[in-house]
Amino acid sequence: MRVVVVGAGLIGCACALALARRGAVVTVLERGAFSQHAASRAAAGILGAQLERHASGDMLELCVASRGRYPDWVGEIEAASGVSVDYRSCGTMRVAFTDAERAEIAAEVDAQRAAGHQAELLDGAAARRLEPALTGDVIAAASFPGDGVIDPPKLLEALRIAGSKAGVRLRCGVEVNGLVRRGDRVVGVCVHDEHGAPEAVSSDWVVVAAGSWSSLIADLEPMGIAPDLIVPARGQMIELRAPTAHLGRVVDAPGAYLSPRSDGRVLVGSTVELVGHERGVTASGARSLLDGALSVAPALGDAHLADSWCGFRALTADRLPILSAAPHDGLLLATGHFRNGVVLAPLTAEIIVDLAFGLESDVDLEPFSVERFALAVTRESAGTGPPTLVRDPSS
Repeated sequence: MRVVVVGAGLIGCACALALARRGAVVTVLERGAFSQHAASRAAAGILGAQLERHASGDMLELCVASRGRYPDWVGEIEAASGVSVDYRSCGTMRVAFTDAERAEIAAEVDAQRAAGHQAELLDGAAARRLEPALTGDVIAAASFPGDGVIDPPKLLEALRIAGSKAGVRLRCGVEVNGLVRRGDRVVGVCVHDEHGAPEAVSSDWVVVAAGSWSSLIADLEPMGIAPDLIVPARGQMIELRAPTAHLGRVVDAPGAYLSPRSDGRVLVGSTVELVGHERGVTASGARSLLDGALSVAPALGDAHLADSWCGFRALTADRLPILSAAPHDGLLLATGHFRNGVVLAPLTAEIIVDLAFGLESDVDLEPFSVERFALAVTRESAGTGPPTLVRDPSS
């Protein structure tokens, strides 16, 4: 079986490695230099299956299931690549400053415990015993001990090396500009190669894992994949370097989240901006992140501002990923992960292998099928249900 994977980010590389280990001949096509456009390279690496405010219970269960695969998955990748990816099951915490915020996180803890997941509501003093750097203004916190962190650039490099050893061919500087079809089946992609020359790359399956660039691939619209089905959401980040470690786990506050690294760095994020693929870190974006970080951990005031960057996360209308076969045979979709691409990488790879090899998945994929968007539009135009396409992620 020949498979072309479009996109060499974390999702694309994870899928490529899993497919190659299953016996497929895999080629990964990346439009720029390796990891240049990958949202995962710009991510904070939070394995926040429970920390994230999910759009549905199905999404929570998907993320928890994928997070549970991380210890074994990372161990295999580190052994194959020789690269340590700084995986830590350190837990996460969401803090509250007001009674209203406390009520909100208390309801979240109750809901997650009712679903069988480990979660705990702490008062301010208990939260500071776990994280002494927290401000005294914190009155409560939700603790999710099963969550963790990882270093995305290291993980991406480890996947590249492990994939290469498994036989994955990586071609960078190759832009996919269309699909090759034979009747109703997709049989490859049209590209401009490394030298700008047109070329057709044949395959039995094409996996679209191009993140926020997925909808820019021509020929997807006739298959029910509209150009605005996936839009880029810019996220600005800053990196602080502290002389001593201030935090032991990820802390999410109303103004920012803080993701500590074992070497003393603290990544602070993130904005969510619908500005297309406009790159750049703005003064207002950086200020809002710094204000948010210092409001929850004032001791970071002596940290050095070491770096800043932005990335583009793939946002769908309902904030759920697309993990499914397309309406045309030969095309698989693994995109639209938004803020959950890192935590969902191992399970996404499993799902794509199952779809490509005709295996039964352990996951109910109906909530994540691309066909849900066609159904939503049909219901809205027929007046049988409320509009479900929400474009503004802040709503």
